[in-house]
Amino acid sequence: DAHDALGDPSLALVWTQRWLALRPGDVRAARTLLGRVTEAGDGQRIGDALSWLLSQPQPLSDLASPLSAALLRLAEIDPARGTAMARRALDVLGPRSEELRETVLAVADSGDEPGLALALLERTLAVSDRAEGRVELLLSIATRRRAAGDADGVARALARAKAEGAAADRILNELA
Repeated sequence: DAHDALGDPSLALVWTQRWLALRPGDVRAARTLLGRVTEAGDGQRIGDALSWLLSQPQPLSDLASPLSAALLRLAEIDPARGTAMARRALDVLGPRSEELRETVLAVADSGDEPGLALALLERTLAVSDRAEGRVELLLSIATRRRAAGDADGVARALARAKAEGAAADRILNELA
């Protein structure tokens, strides 16, 4: 913090990295690192920080907000790497965090990666237990599969939506 106050954010970032290396499970250090690399706007450093944090054997659920901010910033700077890190975050953290789900979906859409968006929706469907939410997810999957040109996938998603209790008129609207 002292280096930040003195107007030297790059040195503050180096010290934050050292702090985190000495205390790898420290949530405050990880949050500070993510905030500093995101603010610095260096795609390489953001990607490296995300990659390192996502490989650590520690719970990261407390870091959903700074992880999301870093992923969005990385996707702006380097869409390909942002998409890769979003996929990795989804693999590591799963689809339970709403904030992270929204971020991964935004990165997938901005990076024109329909496969990532579909993977997120399918994984969210796998952990969803509310019938109403499952129908909405299935209809979203059908819409995205249609946009991707996957007619068989659209049919499967709509059949599953109907089996989950979707109204016939909603199914017909998706077919139109």
